[in-house]
Amino acid sequence: MVKVIAHRGSSGECPENTMIAFQKAVEDGADMIELDVQLTKDKQIIVMHDETVDRTTNGKGLIGDMTLIEAQSLRIVDRDGHLTDYQLPSLKDVLDYLSDKDIELNIELKANSDDEYMLEQGTYQLVDIFKMHDRVVYSSFDEGALRYIKSLNNDVHIALLTSKLNNKVLERIKDMNCSTYHLSKKIKFKDIDKCLVNQEQVRVWTINDKKTMKEYIDKGYDIITDYPKKAIELINNQ
Repeated sequence: MVKVIAHRGSSGECPENTMIAFQKAVEDGADMIELDVQLTKDKQIIVMHDETVDRTTNGKGLIGDMTLIEAQSLRIVDRDGHLTDYQLPSLKDVLDYLSDKDIELNIELKANSDDEYMLEQGTYQLVDIFKMHDRVVYSSFDEGALRYIKSLNNDVHIALLTSKLNNKVLERIKDMNCSTYHLSKKIKFKDIDKCLVNQEQVRVWTINDKKTMKEYIDKGYDIITDYPKKAIELINNQ
């Protein structure tokens, strides 16, 4: 069964990585929500994709140079440049909201080699507090971050994000004991088919147009999209 993953929530219709985007993803019927986490200056875990707040808020500067209170005093700017009343959520806020919802969560770790795995440790501890390990997959481009998470609990689900797929990458993924393959749409179908022969679970980011969605759905690949409602409607009409 193809799963639909809401990329930064239902971010095609709501500001990305906000509570309203996550609430919309739940309403849309997404199977999973994908979000990004980083550390603030005071080592709190905030949901944010970029290193700076410039693109998505009315502020400027590095998220790592702000305390959680400072970051949450900013207001989100939507895709059209309009100021909203929304603020950057903490990971704790999101887990608290999702803990009683029938939905999975993909946490992308925006790792920093200078933080000595504080982001990974803090994220793991929060997921543990909310008893959500069975519903969470940790993803990252940083192999070290994922190996550290595995060292905390070998049963957790991890996925290495990659924009290329070859034998060397496959060996790394298998050596890390990744649960799923999280692949960029830049990778061609023929390369995926050539490398993956055991019906591995594949998730592809970021698929937003209906034609491409249908191609991946027909292949049986999970869809990471800004428009989960659109993907779900396609699947239901198959």
